[in-house]
Amino acid sequence: MMENIFYSSIKEFETRSTIINSTKSIVPFSNFHIFVGFSFSDGHWVLFDSLANNIINEGKISGDPNKCLTLFHSVRALDENTIIFVNADHCQLSALNPYTGELHKKWKHKVPTIEALPKEKRSDVQKVDKAFAGLDIQVLKKSQKVGVLETVPTVNGENQYLVTVFNEDKLECQLEYSSLERNPMRLRPGDDENIFILSTRYS
Repeated sequence: MMENIFYSSIKEFETRSTIINSTKSIVPFSNFHIFVGFSFSDGHWVLFDSLANNIINEGKISGDPNKCLTLFHSVRALDENTIIFVNADHCQLSALNPYTGELHKKWKHKVPTIEALPKEKRSDVQKVDKAFAGLDIQVLKKSQKVGVLETVPTVNGENQYLVTVFNEDKLECQLEYSSLERNPMRLRPGDDENIFILSTRYS
């Protein structure tokens, strides 16, 4: 069920997902189409037309939901036809066209990154869950660069952050930032083309 905050209207639709009250990943497009990913299900998603009040398309991503808290992580719009997210089972940044149901072949970057979560730690469920808890992605709409913010555990009390920028077919740059600041850091777009801003959440 979805409700528009600008006027009194409730939208309801049925899906093939059998999970009740699952956390939802919701991404609105400018044409009033809405992507809904059912996070605690087996990867079901729906593309819904909120004006026509009908489902445009429906599908599911691959992955075993028993291996992770949620299959969809940090879902964002990449452009008017594409959403980008981290598939938590495959530890992979993935781009999906919900109109066709197809995954983009070049968006297959490892996330969490090897620098934040080395290969030898990926079989430890607790460490993988921690890596996802400190992970967020943001998108620069014009250049379609994707920034990934990760929190890297340290033993000296510092908070260490890793920012990695990807484009479609390569890792573009990566930087580390350490801070004794208790407020967690966040990543936000600075413009639509080439600037990300790393700041404290309550600055």
